[in-house]
Amino acid sequence: MQVVGRSSPKVSDLWFLGAKDGDGHARRTRIPDWAAFMAHLGRGLAGVPAGRPTTAVVSVPTRDFAAVFAVAAAVQRCDELSPMAPDDLAAHVEVLRNTPPKTPIKYFGPKDKVYDGRWCGFEPSPIDGQELISFQLRRNETRKLHVSHALKVRLAGEDEAGETLQARTVRTSPLLRALVGDSAALTFATTKRCDVVLVSTLAAVETEFCDEPLLPSGGPEEARSGVLQNIARVQQFRDAHRFYRAVAVPSSVEPTPAHRELAPKLAVLDGGRAFLRYRHLWPTAHKLVVLDRSTISAEDACAELAQDMAYAQPDTELAWRLVVPDGIEFVAFAEVA
Repeated sequence: MQVVGRSSPKVSDLWFLGAKDGDGHARRTRIPDWAAFMAHLGRGLAGVPAGRPTTAVVSVPTRDFAAVFAVAAAVQRCDELSPMAPDDLAAHVEVLRNTPPKTPIKYFGPKDKVYDGRWCGFEPSPIDGQELISFQLRRNETRKLHVSHALKVRLAGEDEAGETLQARTVRTSPLLRALVGDSAALTFATTKRCDVVLVSTLAAVETEFCDEPLLPSGGPEEARSGVLQNIARVQQFRDAHRFYRAVAVPSSVEPTPAHRELAPKLAVLDGGRAFLRYRHLWPTAHKLVVLDRSTISAEDACAELAQDMAYAQPDTELAWRLVVPDGIEFVAFAEVA
């Protein structure tokens, strides 16, 4: 399996953390080739430029864990390409200059302390005239910092701040920190954005996201383990209801107005029913369709996909970058410009 850019761990590099043996050591097992393939595929689709929607279709013997690895990897890639934890001071200052007053922000203080706040703007220092950034924390507290400290103030991704501005110490997942770094991990846990939508059977995928221990290769289990939900941060699941990076939609229901308003970069349609019901809902998003060959809905979905492919062209670049494991059928195509 091809791995690109190994400077930091990726979802495709993870290991399962199994039960402990007689010596008290947890057994580690590298995720199988099919799981790494799904992670590479999710990551690859998240990196495809916008403007020409690409659809990737995988046919698998069973859908267990296939979609969740793709979602987590896509979320990680979206954050790499468009980070909410800024690292370029000049670029971030320009973003803040165009931010309206009262926009919800997060102020990152020492010792993992994160404060809710509202953006005020820029103003000159009364002492030396140097530029300051200004933001409100509590009801009667306005904080002012030199512009060189602007990276401590980050947009929350919310439309409006709550009535009560709070401060809390945020403890992030060791697995998330290992994959994205300490600063970005704090931002993951305190901001929201919908990068990926997953349409699936939610009870099944929630267990897969939240209950299977994983860790990067190397290092003690206790310091680095976590679950895929730590990375994907699906709004409907554990610890991500307010601050999230992905949204889950049950494939058993018809789309709601709220579903239609979402604007994901990638839609993962897990199962034939998910594809048939939601295929047209997010026309600008790239799509990953996961089909279980044993279901009747997969046959109906394949018939519709055959028609779509008749008016599209193969995405040879995405296919070229992937090695398809035995037991998986894969095709990718893009809309004709």
